[in-house]
Amino acid sequence: MRVFVKYILLVICVGSCSQDVLSVYLEEDKVIAESLPAVYLEEKRVFKEDVQDQASFVADFDSGTFMLNGKTGTKASLVDPYRIAPKGTNEGVKDNALLFPLSALGVTGDEWTYWIEVTFPNTINWKEYNFFAESGTLNRSTRIVHRVTPDLRCVSEFYGGDDASYLGMERSSFSVGGGTRILIQQSIDKSSIITKLGDDPVWEKTGLESNKFQYLAVGADLLGFQEFPEIKINRIVVFNKKIHDTIYEDQGYDVSAFTEEVFFDDFDSLNLRSGAPRNYRFSQGVWTPRYSYTDNEVSLKGWASENSNSYKADPTYNWPDEWSPFDIDNSTLKIRMDRTTGTNLISEMPINPSTRQPYEWVGGVLTTKHSNVFRAPCYVEARIKFPEGKGLWNAFWLYNNYDGHKEIDIAEQWTADLNSYGVAQHNFNGTEIIHESLLMNTGIDLTQDYHRYGVVWADEQLVFLLDGKEIYTMPQHKSLSGRALYIILNTSIGGYQGDPDHTTPDKNEMLVDWVRVKVRR
Repeated sequence: MRVFVKYILLVICVGSCSQDVLSVYLEEDKVIAESLPAVYLEEKRVFKEDVQDQASFVADFDSGTFMLNGKTGTKASLVDPYRIAPKGTNEGVKDNALLFPLSALGVTGDEWTYWIEVTFPNTINWKEYNFFAESGTLNRSTRIVHRVTPDLRCVSEFYGGDDASYLGMERSSFSVGGGTRILIQQSIDKSSIITKLGDDPVWEKTGLESNKFQYLAVGADLLGFQEFPEIKINRIVVFNKKIHDTIYEDQGYDVSAFTEEVFFDDFDSLNLRSGAPRNYRFSQGVWTPRYSYTDNEVSLKGWASENSNSYKADPTYNWPDEWSPFDIDNSTLKIRMDRTTGTNLISEMPINPSTRQPYEWVGGVLTTKHSNVFRAPCYVEARIKFPEGKGLWNAFWLYNNYDGHKEIDIAEQWTADLNSYGVAQHNFNGTEIIHESLLMNTGIDLTQDYHRYGVVWADEQLVFLLDGKEIYTMPQHKSLSGRALYIILNTSIGGYQGDPDHTTPDKNEMLVDWVRVKVRR
């Protein structure tokens, strides 16, 4: 059970508005909180037995159920013949290292599905590559590899063709550690590979020929190497068809009506627009590395808002040591917030007019202002891991400054309280800016793992979601009706919870796994 403790903020404030410089969100918001009763959101996970009944093969080691094509069998007849002696050990044949030919699993056609549930040992010596399952050919020319990365993420990697070309990688929505129990769900057909890991979106990978798949290895890879000697296999379920149903049904907020994905970036690369700094709007690409409040910026280096001690750097500038506020690593976007003092960056840092010293902090911002805008009804979501240094202020939000201040804050994280984050809408009503904000105490340290932050913007309301669960709903301000907003991801410092100090790490990163937008037609 997760506990969400809500704190409501002062909901109506008055401010001035200029269409050219609208930084109220970034540097000026001040909020007052009062306690509200705790709200308990219970996780309900329902096992779908009716789906498993359709399986061609079931090996449920937890329940002692073993079946092949609807007929009850035994572990000795259905599982033990396919135990293997893992390579690199002298322990002989092991219960938790299995290599099945597909025919032994009841697979007869070009479409099939497998579910694998395993539990990792409590103590693990993590290595660079940690395989725990694999499907494909014994020569591995076509295969799907399930492994744990050095940064303790569960991933599936795809390889296809006679030359085993790398076709990409998708990751689960949870971190992996000692004792973690995970579920892998994989469907294979004639045209594509579709995997759904945890709460991630459905992914399609073309280029893998289904009729070339020959084996399924669990607890080891296809070559018989076992990276986790004490891994426990909980369940193996195989279907002689392609199936999308999950073993567990997540009782989260219903977003099933939002079926058309109109924007998705999983950051295999960073597609920046060209034309810095004044011609971003006339060029090609997805992400503009500027707030672009005015679209007439002239500084090659970047931009800073008034009274802020953080500078938003443009990556196209030739920063010392090839520094950039952005990096792509293992299909993850990293947006930095670095201290400039004591580094070569200080020599190129502009002077802060408030302190008459070079800006002490430098970070980055990405927007889709010039490439993609979105309007209701839509569902916007990103999978993010926030940093934990004192005084950091990172955000994922929607904005529009063309016709007055319009803003939806999906997640603002101030690191004075690692369990809390803010949601809000800020709207110009013609004479003043109306701020409606909420600070959520989740009971979870949001800096220790990735979480999905989203908003359903539809039917004249904003439904804010954390990991698919509704945390708060507010009526949409009337000025948002029919308006289009664009996505912003940024790092910053300060805000109403205070500035960094000597304990704040010199280097900080907000990690973004993916961003997506779905619409309802």
